[in-house]
This record gives sequence, C-alpha cells and structure tokens, in this order.
Amino acid sequence: MQILTIPAFIVALSLAFVLNRVFQGAETSPSAGIRRAAGFAKTFLFWAVVGSTPMALIALSGPFSWSKMVMSLVPGVPLAIVGSVILMFWVPAGKKSAPVIGLLVGGALPPVTLWTLALILPKNEATMGYVLFGLILAVPNAIAGAVAGSWRARATDGLPEEKPRPLRIV
Repeated sequence: MQILTIPAFIVALSLAFVLNRVFQGAETSPSAGIRRAAGFAKTFLFWAVVGSTPMALIALSGPFSWSKMVMSLVPGVPLAIVGSVILMFWVPAGKKSAPVIGLLVGGALPPVTLWTLALILPKNEATMGYVLFGLILAVPNAIAGAVAGSWRARATDGLPEEKPRPLRIV
C-alpha cells in the first residue's frame, strides 16, 4: 500500500493543477451564470475532498480497495452539498463575513447531522459511534467551510459589473 502513496500524491497534485486552471478560466468569464456555476463546483469539490479526508485515511489503513476509497466519500458528499448550497445561495458574493459563516456551517453541520441520527436510530454501539464521528468530521469540514467562505468573500458573481464612468468636462 505504501508503494501506491507516492503515485497517488502525484496524480492528486496534477489533478489539482488542472482543475485550478479550469476554474480560473471559468471564473474570469464575462457571464455571471458561468462564474456562479464555477464557484459552486469549486466549493463542492474542495469541500467533498477535504470533508472526506478522515474516512479516506481510515480506508488507507487496511488493504487497498477501490470500493473502500469510494465509500470513504459517502459522508463528505452530502455535507459538501449542504454546505456549498448554504454558502453559494444564502451568502451574498463579496460579503466579508463569509469565512466565518463557512467556518460555523462546516463546524456545526457534521455533529448536528450525526447526533440527530444517533438520537433517531436504535441505540447500539454503531449509533453511539456517530457522536464521536460527528466530532471527528467537524474539524476538516470547518476548515473547508472557512476556505470556501473566503472564496465567496472574494467572488464577484453576484456583484454588478463595473462600468467605466465618463470623464467630466470642466
């Protein structure tokens, strides 16, 4: 398994570089809809990957299996969808408090979700582990939320286009 770590790291860096170039091109588009869609996609992908990191590390601890790696994304994807929707549709572009909102949403969403599941489901060892797992997932999701919030604070997709003002003739 350690032999696969270095090639996987190189592939991940290459993919990150390619995705960054794609998103840079889309974010400089003159269309506000394309900029908004690129911002949502970038936020969702980043949040899903960072939010799923604890499960990916657990999946890598045993024998390597692609099904285990895909299953490690299961808790991160729904949390990324909800967090991205909250940031992209309820927080206006250019709002300076967006990183704090992202930090709070990312840090509160996993514990609340998993603790609610622990309350609803029958009580056994697995459901009681949801409480602890909610705390473990809260840290990477809070980091992802803060980074995505800072991207939202720098976004210009919802801001009106600046028009050049004519010079005043004296």
